[in-house]
Amino acid sequence: MKESQTIQPTEAELLGEILRQQKKLLRASRLRLLLVFIFVLAVVLSALILVPKALSLIGHIDSALDEVDVILQDAEELTKAVTPALTEGTAALEKINSLDFEKLNEAIRDLADTVKPLGDLSRVFGGGQGD
Repeated sequence: MKESQTIQPTEAELLGEILRQQKKLLRASRLRLLLVFIFVLAVVLSALILVPKALSLIGHIDSALDEVDVILQDAEELTKAVTPALTEGTAALEKINSLDFEKLNEAIRDLADTVKPLGDLSRVFGGGQGD
């Protein structure tokens, strides 16, 4: 009878294979660690560069908003100051528009007709300065 011949690795061969596998795992772990370190370094450097710029931008935005607030307050004060003047101007225009210019012209003519004889009378009695 023939026995099946299987080659059984020796203990030294098994330990050598285990050692090779462990070295492969160690290299893979070191490579992963290096990649993680590079990634973390990139994130930290990005944060160191971007955070100050972001804070500066936020400061500029805050300053701009303060200036806008001042401008809005000035505009509100100007509106409060101009509104009464516009109201008064509108009222004055309404009064001017409500004048009856025909009657005004007639009253001026009547006044001129009344003053002319008084002027003539004043000249007759020596009140004229040009004579």
